[in-house]
Amino acid sequence: MFARPKAEETEEDILKLQEEFSNKNPTPSATIINKRKSEQGNEPVSGKPQDASCKKPRSKFASSRAESRSSKKGNTRNVVGPDVLGEIKEKNMTPKFAPPPSALSQQGFPQPFERDEKIVAKGKSIFAQQIEKMKASGPSKEMILDTHEPHQQADIENANHRFGDRSLILTGPDAATIHQENVERLSKMSAEEILQEQQKLASELDTKLLLFIRSRRKGKERSGMVDQTVKRPSDISELNPEVSSYVKMDTDLPCGNEPGVSLMGDGEDLPLQCVDITSAIQSEDRVQVSAVAVESENEKQTQSKSLENNNTSCQVDVEIGSVAVDLAAKSIEANRWLHMDIIEHEKLHWIGDIPPATAAPADAPYSARFDFQGFLLPFADDKVNVTQALHHHGEEPERPGYTLQELLKLSRSSLQQQRVLALTTLANILDKTKAGYYDECILTPLLNQLMDSDLYLLFRFSLDDNTETMVSATLLALRNLLWNHPDELCLDCLLGLWNGQRQPSLMVTNVVMKPSDKAEQEEEEAELKDHQILRMDMVKGALRTDLILRLRYILEVLHPGPKAVINVLEILTRIVRHSHDSALAVTCCPRLVSVIITNFVPRDWRGLVGSCKPMEMSSVYGIPLVEALKLLRVIASCTRSMASDLVHKYGVMDSVVSYISIDPRECGLPQQEAVRLSLESFYLWETLLAYNFASKHFIDLYPVLMRLLQFHLSATSASDSSSKFGHEHGAAVMSLLKEAMLASDTQMKRSAEQTVANIAQRAVVTIYYEHLSGFNQFLHLCLKKWMNQLARAEDVTFSALKLVAATLNSSAVRYSIFHSQPGVNIVSLLEEIEDLMNSALQPLLYSSNFKLICSRIKSSSCLLSKKRSGRDRDPPSLPSLGAVLWGGREVIPSINPTSPLAFLQALAHFLASVCSLHRGIHLQSIQNFLDNPHILEYIAELGNHKLQSVDSWFTRVETTMLADMLKLLKVVLPATNFQHVGLFHSMALRLVAVIPADEKHLAKEIFSYAVFNTDFFSDCSDVAYSLEALKLTDMASEQEKVSVHTLLEKATSKIPNLWNCYQTSLHLDAVSKPCPLDISSQTAGENGLTQGFPSDWPYLPILMLYNQALSGKTDNSNNTERVVSSLQWLLIVECLRPQTMATLSVTARFCRLSTVFLAGSDLFLEPVVHHHLEVLLRILLRSNSLLDFSEKISGITSFYDLYTQLVEQFTAVSYGDELFGHFVLVPLQQRHSPSYRKLVWSEHAAILRVLRTPPQKLGVPFQAYLEPCETDPSLLMCYLRGLGTGQVRDVWCPVLYRVALHHVATFIAEQPDTLIAQQLSSRIQQLGNKELQNKLFTYSKPEES
Repeated sequence: MFARPKAEETEEDILKLQEEFSNKNPTPSATIINKRKSEQGNEPVSGKPQDASCKKPRSKFASSRAESRSSKKGNTRNVVGPDVLGEIKEKNMTPKFAPPPSALSQQGFPQPFERDEKIVAKGKSIFAQQIEKMKASGPSKEMILDTHEPHQQADIENANHRFGDRSLILTGPDAATIHQENVERLSKMSAEEILQEQQKLASELDTKLLLFIRSRRKGKERSGMVDQTVKRPSDISELNPEVSSYVKMDTDLPCGNEPGVSLMGDGEDLPLQCVDITSAIQSEDRVQVSAVAVESENEKQTQSKSLENNNTSCQVDVEIGSVAVDLAAKSIEANRWLHMDIIEHEKLHWIGDIPPATAAPADAPYSARFDFQGFLLPFADDKVNVTQALHHHGEEPERPGYTLQELLKLSRSSLQQQRVLALTTLANILDKTKAGYYDECILTPLLNQLMDSDLYLLFRFSLDDNTETMVSATLLALRNLLWNHPDELCLDCLLGLWNGQRQPSLMVTNVVMKPSDKAEQEEEEAELKDHQILRMDMVKGALRTDLILRLRYILEVLHPGPKAVINVLEILTRIVRHSHDSALAVTCCPRLVSVIITNFVPRDWRGLVGSCKPMEMSSVYGIPLVEALKLLRVIASCTRSMASDLVHKYGVMDSVVSYISIDPRECGLPQQEAVRLSLESFYLWETLLAYNFASKHFIDLYPVLMRLLQFHLSATSASDSSSKFGHEHGAAVMSLLKEAMLASDTQMKRSAEQTVANIAQRAVVTIYYEHLSGFNQFLHLCLKKWMNQLARAEDVTFSALKLVAATLNSSAVRYSIFHSQPGVNIVSLLEEIEDLMNSALQPLLYSSNFKLICSRIKSSSCLLSKKRSGRDRDPPSLPSLGAVLWGGREVIPSINPTSPLAFLQALAHFLASVCSLHRGIHLQSIQNFLDNPHILEYIAELGNHKLQSVDSWFTRVETTMLADMLKLLKVVLPATNFQHVGLFHSMALRLVAVIPADEKHLAKEIFSYAVFNTDFFSDCSDVAYSLEALKLTDMASEQEKVSVHTLLEKATSKIPNLWNCYQTSLHLDAVSKPCPLDISSQTAGENGLTQGFPSDWPYLPILMLYNQALSGKTDNSNNTERVVSSLQWLLIVECLRPQTMATLSVTARFCRLSTVFLAGSDLFLEPVVHHHLEVLLRILLRSNSLLDFSEKISGITSFYDLYTQLVEQFTAVSYGDELFGHFVLVPLQQRHSPSYRKLVWSEHAAILRVLRTPPQKLGVPFQAYLEPCETDPSLLMCYLRGLGTGQVRDVWCPVLYRVALHHVATFIAEQPDTLIAQQLSSRIQQLGNKELQNKLFTYSKPEES
């Protein structure tokens, strides 16, 4: 037995033990037992009997004979068990080289020897002892073929000195003998003979064989297997001095990866390298020849230039070669260690120097490489050290960093450390990408590339690993993939504002379909595979992979660290935000919600000791987490039933009450973390109060809320820019008071209604006015204090504006709701309002800070911002809110750090509430707020420009502010003479097209008190002046002037009736403001990011009738009234608010107006409809040059199809109506597509009999139908055919008759040599109508008018 090394033994002792172990042959610890049985199955193969009764074992010969006999009989078949059958190996049939005998006689056979008779058998056989004696004494002279004289032996030693004493190519026991024969043969040859023999061998051997031999020689030279002390010939003169004057040997080693080095050079001179060649000679004269190639100095210079071009690879090989030489020089030291005597060049490449960096390609893309923090690295960066582990031996080894493909490959490594590193790096890259770091520097959006690589499936497979490091890294990567941190931060900024508790839905936007189509789509999705679903909708695909169950297992069983727990909670929050179905999947997952509430929203956390953040704790189980409360808030905002479960099933309010009640300085958490926990608790409670849940807790926490108000009144300052958490906490308290007031008002109104209706089961009133009246004084004092501080603040911050905005909203709700409550002294209430206006609001409106706030309104507008949306970086399967704009430099304007929109919305809301109570403050509000130059400029641009970012969630802040401004203007307008009401009315016309579909009640309010309010037309009292400004009277006769004036005056007098028509057509009659007792969800749903009405909403009544006519569901009961109302409103807008309609293209307006003729067979024949259509068409044709029927129009797939319907309708029901014909003639102008003219002249030529519109009634110059001259041969033939057959005449089709006559005659006159002109002339001469011939040949162009 060998002893194990001991601690006190030195390195020399260990080497000695190793040598002893190698020299001895120890008994193996395991032996091989043959389990094969004999033929009878009861005899072991070893031949030993099992017991005394066993027979004598058979010999091998007897056993094999018995087996052969049994196989011949064929009656039985032996089956070998799986435990007996060993590994089956194929016999190696490769012929082995048999070396020739070392000693040969002159006859060619070995000479026999006689044994020594003195040798006796002792231990070994006599033959074996004879052989050992012969080996010890050496070969006898008679056994050697050639004997050498002393001078011959000296020549051989000299040759060995020149050529080396061992072969660089052959290995094995006979290598030395063959090498010695080669040396003897080469020593007898001259240099010319050596060169001739080399060329001969090079021509006979295969090129691949030559390269193989070269590689073996080079490998052995570099590996140090050759004795470095042997001197090699450096000059061929040492071989033969006669040729030393013109031949030289090159012993330099070539670059290993130089492809052009070969012994065959396509007929040219042999390559200039030193190689060893083993000739394929027969076994009887097996000789290894070292062929030496020669090169001239010119050729050496040429080769050096080519090597410089490929210096990168050569330099690496030379460096590796130098390393090999250094290692070989220490061969004695290396041989002392096990397996350290062989140099492995592949491994040496890993310790070579980095290749020199190359310059970045000019104007050409290159692969992106990232560091471990996810930052994009430049193409070449000398500052990156190799110790940072960013260089590797893949593609582009000179560049630091990893590409996405390399990271994806590394994430599938068998080593856990490499997988963790790859996942962490991918997570960092995803985080930087969603922050907009790489928007402008990567061609294809990075997220799209990763989605195409099925990144989610990679993360999902990695998540099944139960090791803590893998779970943590995978959760971080999965969180950064699904979660959008900038979006969440910006959404949290809205909390505390008006309707700030409402949440968006982040599901993939699809075209709204019928329920039957949705069911069919769900059936198709059920047949798709997981990766296909992931390409369509990532969250929906994630649910298919049981992600929620895995996350629950991680929380419930694995108990990961704090970061992993927080990542899980944020992933679940993103899943809940997706849709109602995904939120239902989370809440219905067994034990998931209870695990989260029990462990991370604990009711009792008094045992918490320490002041470190949860992220820095060893475990967060039993610790309240802000992320868990946020998850519950998002769940509660989904549906009323989920919020009810949180309150009544899980008792979440018990934890919320404890978090709000405790002093942040007394809990075991850091103060900022405790404030965040309290903030999230307030917002969760506010969300529940919006459903009228958890209202009884408001009474229980009355002392706590009163204490908090007193604290903020004394300690919180709106002018302190460093008190961000104080501002946020104060805004949360004020927002909760506002929601409690709304819930109390709803409860009392519902109870009163049920009392009047004598309903037995009445709504329970939990919050009475008496419960809220105690807060009035503190609310009033806080508002006065903070508005005065804001007026004098040195720095106006977003948090300070948010604090004042929340207080203004709470005060506005208080004044608007409780002024009519029993026991309220209205006189004292008005005095309180006057005091507030004089002591706080007026100083603020006159302050320089308010001017600064108003000056920022344009830069904070989403509707006027032309910056690229951040949602362009999102893949279709994983949308976001795009809070960070494209480029990553700015957030969306409405919530940037200087945005005043939330404050201005609250100010307008407050002024509207107090102005409705106190009439004496109207003028002050108008002069100091709505008359501000910055606000007027902002309102004017909204009415005159195309609005942007209309589908952004954060635009709601701006639309709510504009709606409150319109409401304020509606309240004060009757009592004031506001000069800029037209600007606000134009803005209102545009604003209703921006309101989201889930806020139609807000759009209804704007329609009611602004759009269709006659007070907003006070600037248009002089209709004649408006018509003059429109320049419509220049194109009409005196009689038509009076007609237009009369129509416009009549329309303006019927504005309230027009609102009734539009209210029905827009389906707003059943829309009402949501009530907390009836609200079903506080999440926007599928339509949260879509507009409620299109930008061309004034045409909607006409389009509805047109769609009904197409579907065959016509209702002629009040069609005329609806069409007239719509045309009257269009006339008002076109004449009095032309800048608003100018944002809609002229082509779209023409198409919408032409559908009146398709909405019914006789609607256009009604005189009132006819008159309005004629006036509106003239208004449109004032911009005739802007008509472009090739542009894409919303709702119309092809204008050609619409025009075909119009032509067919004209042929069927027009009765030659001139106005209808005018609509048909507009697309036939020469600058439009000839397909419309071909449609009229060929396919629907019957229209030519009834198209009676005279040229005098055209709304465009007649020259538009004549220039440029028609060149289409088919159209010219149609024109001539219509003229020749009399189908078109000046009597019944004057416009097209003149058009056809002009184009045919002009083409013949201008291009007489063309074939089509000659054909036209020939056909004209064949006409029997001489008058027509004369007109065509003598035609003169009409003068331009």
